[in-house]
Amino acid sequence: MTLDFGDGPESFLLGSVDEAGDGLDVITPNSPLGQALQGARVGSTVSYATRPNRTLNAKLITLS
Repeated sequence: MTLDFGDGPESFLLGSVDEAGDGLDVITPNSPLGQALQGARVGSTVSYATRPNRTLNAKLITLS
């Protein structure tokens, strides 16, 4: 999948760390971002908490 955190698109794998390939960062399904992405559609922006009182946004650019 490709996400944009506001500084340009970045590619990730949504899955377990064991599935990661070379040079591909992983977002685990149980992480705050992974949970926010569940059910998200391309073009939508999700919000997730990284710690109390800190929320970040990511736009879902592509799914693959």
